[in-house]
Amino acid sequence: MHLEVILAANPQMALRVAVQEGHSLDVELEQFLNQKGRYASGWVPLGEGASDVFVRYEQVIEVRKNLSP
Repeated sequence: MHLEVILAANPQMALRVAVQEGHSLDVELEQFLNQKGRYASGWVPLGEGASDVFVRYEQVIEVRKNLSP
């Protein structure tokens, strides 16, 4: 399960935001929407691990939950 974000620059492509270990999908979405926890800096981490890519919140035009692994 993960969050998907759509960016203004490429609205046809959904990018994956991994759910942190120990979090439910709902908790992750709540932190994302309220810019808390790892989202407090104004940057959204895409992917997992040390090779994360980050985008600014201003670039995100949609976020949705995805229950698939």
